[in-house]
Amino acid sequence: AAYTLHRPDLSCPRTSPAGQARSLGHSRAPRQHRRPRPSLVFVKTPSLPKKRLFLFGTAIHIHMSYMHDSHGVNLRNLQSVGCDEMGATRGKYRNVGGFRPTFDWESESKEEVKLGASIKNVSATLRRQSQEVEAFATTKIKASEDRVAEALRSRMGKLGQVRDLLQGEVLRTDVAMTKMALNHEKTSRQLAKQKLALDLNQRRLLVRETRPPRETTHDEVQASLVAQHRALRANIDSLSRCAATNARDTGKLAADRAGLAADLGDKAAALDVDAGLYATTNATRQVHGAMQKATTTYPHKWLGSSEDEMRRVQARQGGAGRVRGAV
Repeated sequence: AAYTLHRPDLSCPRTSPAGQARSLGHSRAPRQHRRPRPSLVFVKTPSLPKKRLFLFGTAIHIHMSYMHDSHGVNLRNLQSVGCDEMGATRGKYRNVGGFRPTFDWESESKEEVKLGASIKNVSATLRRQSQEVEAFATTKIKASEDRVAEALRSRMGKLGQVRDLLQGEVLRTDVAMTKMALNHEKTSRQLAKQKLALDLNQRRLLVRETRPPRETTHDEVQASLVAQHRALRANIDSLSRCAATNARDTGKLAADRAGLAADLGDKAAALDVDAGLYATTNATRQVHGAMQKATTTYPHKWLGSSEDEMRRVQARQGGAGRVRGAV
């Protein structure tokens, strides 16, 4: 309902309270039976959707919300055309007679617009986050590639040094084995000569014993033959021990040389693999680079094994040199 605010003209019979009362068909009552004059008078105007509120001679426009929603729609009229009141569970007007309120359509459109704006904001946020993640991943991948390349260069440098050391030790071992073979050959010749001399000494002693008993005496010839026999025996024993030691050390050097050669081959193959890895830019298959104790050697053990092998070979070479000096 609506009410009109204006200042009434009390002299006008149509706007004054008395004139309005007369216009409604009421006659002037006697003074003793007249009701007290009200301070608040409601007058309904049929032509306008308003009501006039006279408050101490002043009319006030008041918009009432009784049986009306926030959009000014009369709920009774909606019910008359088939629309129920607001649902308590869903918060929406339920369509009963096939009609849909205008404000419901507008509110739904506004909600859809809000939802679209929210989706747009979320999509923009996701795109921004995706771009940030992509930039971070690109930077991280580039840094990781640089670290891998630096590690490969360092590894290849160390591997090349170890390979060169192994090659040098293999060459020195080959030289030592050659010298040991020559020494063994020389020892064999000396041993054969000493055995011939011992055989000659023994035959001389046998011939010496064929002298008559009266002439058998321990003279200087007999003493020289006995001393020569003793010396030849000692030389033969020493040369035999040297020959055995030489053969044993030669076998150990051969085994060490085989180990060095195998290690050298592994280092060369690993260096080739690292060089190929350094030159590789595109992955062709999935690889498994997990750490496995059964098949993986730790860095300190990887280098320590080669160093131990080289130290052992160097000790063998020193022993072979001492054997050659003794011979």
